[in-house]
Amino acid sequence: MEEIVENFGTLASFIGSLTVVGSALIWIYNKFIGAPRERKREQEEEKRHKRMIRVVTKENEPLVKSIDNLTSWIEESRHDRENLNKIADKNTLLLGDHGEQLDEHNGRLIALETKNGITTVKYREKHGEDK
Repeated sequence: MEEIVENFGTLASFIGSLTVVGSALIWIYNKFIGAPRERKREQEEEKRHKRMIRVVTKENEPLVKSIDNLTSWIEESRHDRENLNKIADKNTLLLGDHGEQLDEHNGRLIALETKNGITTVKYREKHGEDK
């Protein structure tokens, strides 16, 4: 039984030594091989990424220009619509004023014609009313 315990202690110290040596070897591998390899991979990935960005930018340049032109046209169109709406509102008010003036003028003409006896009958036949 003592031999088993003694061999077990030797085996445990051997496993401990292997663990320490293995950890040291892993540290050395990571320090001198793994980290430089990772840095090189990142540099190549960054270089590939920049190259892809250049290619995509070059290929999409006509599309970007078209989008910029459309954006400016949309902005100009919006300003034109605002101006047209202002003009339409102004003209609507002016038409309303002119309509009232024409009605007043028409009423004055009918009153004058009625007073002179010229076209009272024609007006009633056309419009069905007498003013």
